[in-house]
Amino acid sequence: MPKKLVYIIILAAMTGNPEASSLKIIIAGSIWNLSLFRFLLFLLFIFTLVNDYRTKKEIGLVKRKDARFSLLFMFIWLVYAVVSIFWVKDRVAWIAGVFFLTVGFVSAFLLTRYLKSSEDILETVHLTAIMLAFHNLMGWYEVFSGNYIFYSRLFPDRIAEYTTLRYPVSNFKNVNDFSTLLLLSIWISYICWKSAKNNLLRILSIALMLSSTVLLFQTGSRANIAGLFLSLMVFFIIKLIKKKQLYIIFIVGVSLLIVLILLTLLNPGYLSALLPHNADEISVSDQARLRLILNGLHFVVVTYGFGVGAGNIAYWLANEAKYETFLTLLHNWWLEILATYGIVIFLLYIIFYLRLFISMVRKYKAAKDRQDSAISIAFASFIGGFLIAAISSSTHMTNEWLWVLWGLLIAYQGVTLESGSTTVTMEENRLERQI
Repeated sequence: MPKKLVYIIILAAMTGNPEASSLKIIIAGSIWNLSLFRFLLFLLFIFTLVNDYRTKKEIGLVKRKDARFSLLFMFIWLVYAVVSIFWVKDRVAWIAGVFFLTVGFVSAFLLTRYLKSSEDILETVHLTAIMLAFHNLMGWYEVFSGNYIFYSRLFPDRIAEYTTLRYPVSNFKNVNDFSTLLLLSIWISYICWKSAKNNLLRILSIALMLSSTVLLFQTGSRANIAGLFLSLMVFFIIKLIKKKQLYIIFIVGVSLLIVLILLTLLNPGYLSALLPHNADEISVSDQARLRLILNGLHFVVVTYGFGVGAGNIAYWLANEAKYETFLTLLHNWWLEILATYGIVIFLLYIIFYLRLFISMVRKYKAAKDRQDSAISIAFASFIGGFLIAAISSSTHMTNEWLWVLWGLLIAYQGVTLESGSTTVTMEENRLERQI
């Protein structure tokens, strides 16, 4: 029964924007959306804790070593967010920030708890594909008809632009959020294609893959289109390059990114020279994004590396910004983690991300069947592509479907492959000692 409830939770999460199908309730003077996903997620979490207590079962993060670090990091991240109440300036926004991190941790905890085999993961992928097909159909309907069933009700002030350009958006808040989902859809449909047991399912999977690709380009989201090309590059590199060479390439790339960020923190002034002196010269252009980066790094410096605290980026951009942008979100997932939660959490997140990627690559190299080969390389490719795709949306913190996706990846990280399981376990344990 709990596993079936997990499947329903995943389906509910993949419906997209909770504002499109939820009840509005008022808590502490703030309006909250009570969606089916949120209700079932916390209901199952409470049931699991109560059941463990009644059966005297030890309550731990996870017993499988491969996913233990990932869940431990998620828990540490959540605790840090809670503790940040001591220095945040907007406590109402802090509540929202902690809430979404709680969604992330609980999703990872429950999916890791109840999805214990490759068959469970594949079943989840198939259910996800159903919802992705729905969003694709909605996207094509919007492109051809210019009629936005959900978006016109949620954001009537933007509907003229979307109708003119025929952007597909389904029920998401903006085209960038939808394009990130389409990037995921490409790799989910790849798994469905490679694991299909008959020609009809193969044809439907290929159709979903092609549809998602065309719609992704129709969105015009540069970061997600670049993310697609990067994910394809990762896909072919994993297939063609030897394991040690692949790890060296990835580790060197991540190391260079960290060094660049640290150098910028120590001397952010050199980036400001690239900015125009007149704030009127920018709007939502690349110059505006550069100003957001500078503001984010400035926040890290003035908070002594601790970050502004959960949910407080909007307050700081509105009241403490060094460079004017007229925006209240950083439009950069990596910078948002750094500026909000500080250097330590950011570095731990990089390690978590690196380990998750390498875990998928190791599973691909050790897999003995098409099913695990497809799942592992598709997940690894998406993780690689998300490096760039992550800077498309104004924020991913509120994207609950993405938190569920990370939970699914962590759950698969903890799955021991039946074929070659000894090799996978030994290699990943050796990796844990290296990182």
